[in-house]
Amino acid sequence: MSDAIDLINKFDAREKDFVGKILLAPVLRGSTVRSRLGGVQVELRTNDRRFEGYALLKVKDLKNAEIIGQPTLKQTAEYLKLFPRLRMVVIDKFDGAWWGLMFNKSDKRFKLDGPVPIRLVNEDRIGPFRTIETRCDGANFYYETDNVQHDFANCVRLNGFLAKRVAPEELRCAGLVPAERLAYLMAFLRTDPTYLPGKDGTIDDRIRFALRHAGAQLSAFWMERSDESAMMVRFTVDGVPYTCRVNEDLTLQSAGICLSGQDQNFDLASLVGVLRERDRKYGGYGDYDEQEGY
Repeated sequence: MSDAIDLINKFDAREKDFVGKILLAPVLRGSTVRSRLGGVQVELRTNDRRFEGYALLKVKDLKNAEIIGQPTLKQTAEYLKLFPRLRMVVIDKFDGAWWGLMFNKSDKRFKLDGPVPIRLVNEDRIGPFRTIETRCDGANFYYETDNVQHDFANCVRLNGFLAKRVAPEELRCAGLVPAERLAYLMAFLRTDPTYLPGKDGTIDDRIRFALRHAGAQLSAFWMERSDESAMMVRFTVDGVPYTCRVNEDLTLQSAGICLSGQDQNFDLASLVGVLRERDRKYGGYGDYDEQEGY
């Protein structure tokens, strides 16, 4: 009992010390500011819900803080250095935010399956296909600076290609990293939703493309001996293996799981989304080959 009372007293002392403290923190419009008090996370509501940017905050109590000013550029830079850095390729601005992709997928500190919003950007220093440095506080990615080491000419070329409506598979630009090509594809699809990527490629290219951009990994595929118009495709989604049967246009003949007879209404890419949602709700069931006798 004495240990519990001691913990309460310590927290009470920390609370008294916390109230009145001046904090530097990023403030997102309409959101609360998160801080830690003795290992306990607290969320503070600011007095100006329209403000967005880095702010100096005075803690009023455990639920509220007052914006009393803005930090200097040096103070902001020192604050950002507290968090890990991640290089990103900018895609474009939509839904009121700039979005970016990991520049290097080999960075094991982060696991990002797709684009993420970049917070508190310098609008004069950002644009489609720019390579930038961000800092992550565990919840958000904040713009820090341009990456001057990467070739800015790639950004210029990609913007020129997009203006000329060059299809993603027709890009001829040496030195592009995979993230830049994917960013271009996503930007292209925003301006032309009817575009079907990889439609003129080989069946190998189209299978790989469909799975890669749905977030799955191809393991193998082979032609059915009994039906040369059908192929078996083995792939993994979030580490779980699956097998399905597809037509040449990548629509499904059999999904390998129960779709209530609606298999033909899906294609290979959309199946990945169905599998991921199914496993999210009910848990993964592993390889479905035995259910279909593959």
